[in-house]
Order: sequence, then C-alpha cells, then structure tokens
Amino acid sequence: MASTDGTNAPAGELRTLFHKHPLPILSLDTVKLVSFSESTELEQASVAIDAFNAALAGNDVDALLECFFAEQAYWKDTLALTWHLRTFNEPLQIAKSLIETNEARRCDGEWKIEGAVFVPAIPVLSVLIIGSANTAFDILGDCHSAGLQVTMNVRSPTYIVPVEYIRNKWSLGAYDLGVAVADRMFLTLPAAVSGQLLRDLFHILASQEPDRYGALRKAGFPVLDSADSSQALWSNLIERAGGHYVDIGGTEILAQGKVGIKAGIEPIAYTETSLLFSDGSTADADAMIWCTGFADRDVRDTAIDILGEDQTVDNENLVGPREIAARLDATWGVDSEGEIRGMWKRQSHVENYWVMGGFTVQHRWYSRVLALQIKAALEDILPPAYWTSE
Repeated sequence: MASTDGTNAPAGELRTLFHKHPLPILSLDTVKLVSFSESTELEQASVAIDAFNAALAGNDVDALLECFFAEQAYWKDTLALTWHLRTFNEPLQIAKSLIETNEARRCDGEWKIEGAVFVPAIPVLSVLIIGSANTAFDILGDCHSAGLQVTMNVRSPTYIVPVEYIRNKWSLGAYDLGVAVADRMFLTLPAAVSGQLLRDLFHILASQEPDRYGALRKAGFPVLDSADSSQALWSNLIERAGGHYVDIGGTEILAQGKVGIKAGIEPIAYTETSLLFSDGSTADADAMIWCTGFADRDVRDTAIDILGEDQTVDNENLVGPREIAARLDATWGVDSEGEIRGMWKRQSHVENYWVMGGFTVQHRWYSRVLALQIKAALEDILPPAYWTSE
C-alpha cells in the first residue's frame, strides 16, 4: 500500500515493487515471435516503430496495445512525451498514458530508429555430442527439446534397432509370461544360441521395411540396421556394452534435419572455442558432451580404485589391491564357450571374490546364482570350480 510523506506523489517501497512487478519470464510462444531469420534486426524494429507511430498519431489505444508484449511492458518516460520523469507498466496503462501525454505535448514529429541489435537474455546455446549410441541419443533429445543448437559427431556407422523389434512377442517382449518364466527363457539358452535367434528375427523384421532409415541416411547418418546379417544385438550388449541405439524416436530429429551431423571423422584436439576433427574441420560449441562408451567394463581396470589404490599391506601373508587386481579374470565379452567372462562366478586365481553387474534381467537371474555360491561356501559345501574346457 503506497503512502504519502508530504510530497506530491505517493511513497513506494522498492521491495514491494519487486514483488508487484517481477522481472518477466517470456513464454516460448512469445519468444518465437522474435525471429530474424528473414530480416535484420533493424528492419523488424522499424516495422514496430512504424506501427507505434501510426497508433500514436491516430490515438488508437488498441493498436498501441499490440506494440507491447503483455509479459514485458515497461515504459520509462524521460522527457520524451512529458515534462516529468515517469515509469509506466502494463500495456493498457502505457497506451493510455502515451496518448494522454502526447496530446498534452502536441508533438508533430515521429519516433525514429537508427539502429537495432537483438540480444536475447538467454542466447541460444550450442552443444556438440560426441557419440551416436543410446546415451548420445538420449542427450540429443533432451538438448533439442530445450531449444539448444545440437550437432552429433557420428564417428563410425551405428547399429540402430527399432524399439518395436525389441517389443516383438518373439523377441524380448514376453510381457505375458511373468517375470520368472521370461527370465528363464532369456537366460537359460547358451549365448551363442540366443544371440543367433535374436539376430535372425531382427533380420526378418528389417527385411520387411528396407527403407525405414532411408531419410536418416540421406541426412548423413551412417546407419547399420538388422538387414545386415553381421549385426547382432546380443553382441553389442555383452561384448561392447553398447555401440547401438534402440530407436524410440530419436532418429526422426536427425532425419528431419533439425540437428547437425558430422559423420565419419574423429575428434583429435581442442581449440580455444571448438573441437578439431581428423579431416581438419572444426565445430564451435558452448558445451561438448562425450558419449563414447564405458571405460570400466573390465574389472581389472577398476579394481585398484575400488579396493583402494593407496592401501598398503604389511603382512606377507596378505595381498594388496594391486596384487588382487592382477589376478582377476577379465569381465564381459565371451569366453571360448560363448559364456560371459568373469561375471557372477568364481575367479580362477582369487578366492572369495565375485563380480556382479549387467542389466536388470541379469541382476534378477544371476543374483540368485551368486547368492547360492556364497551360501554354499559359507556352509563349506561348495565344490571345486570345474575349469576343464576340453
């Protein structure tokens, strides 16, 4: 509530004005009205000034209202149309005040503009995504939705699997069988068998729609799909821990040309403002996001950090982190039998050491296998591991 303190204007309180007139937050629809794709800033500003002059000359309140954004309307009058300093806000108040003060001033001239530069409060930021598999596509979608300018560096051809193939009832879409039955169905077959079944099913499905990713290829994205019989999702999952994309719609952004693509080249160095690629080209970006795979697939590379790299052992009968890591079996990938290496089973050179990992189905299934081994060891009934492979 304004009060008087003996002056000829009501007193105000700055914090109250902060609350009453907060800084505007423009809606996306309003921001989209400010576009300079087809004309310069000066040209668009001149159009606005011409409309303002016409409305003012015609004492047209409604036309003046159209000259102001409803969310952002402030007019600080410094001897422009009146002889005393005023600040008006809200479009209707501004329009009425302008007409009233203009009549009082009896000005014959028009407002003119010599130059204009549009500087958005939050400029459009650019993002460079290095990588083209699942994580890269997830980030691509988020950045594009946020209005950022996005470029994806596709270093090599990427295997893309439509999510419909995954959901197919003959594939991984066994939704009506129950969790226990479905887990058993997926994980009791040898990997070399289940991998081939999945590969051949996807090959059949892809052969029925050979042009599915035609637009994506034309956009410059090097696609590998299941029509290529050398592609096998099971190999990507257990040998590479990625390197593919399950397409839930992210490819459309690229196919429609809404983001940039730099394909078939590798990043080799940073410059002050950009990333330098192997073909000599550069890409400027406000942010660079690396989605280039996992560095910790093999437990031998991370065990020292987990166990404590700086830990020392004084007892000659004990081994330290480095000695343990050196004795561990490799993890992920497959052995000569096609089974996943080093996971959920005993180590060949270290006792009482197990490694757990994988995706949710594997967590459910193999956690019981691992728990049974540990329980049997505690009960002293765990038989020696069978290592013979001949």
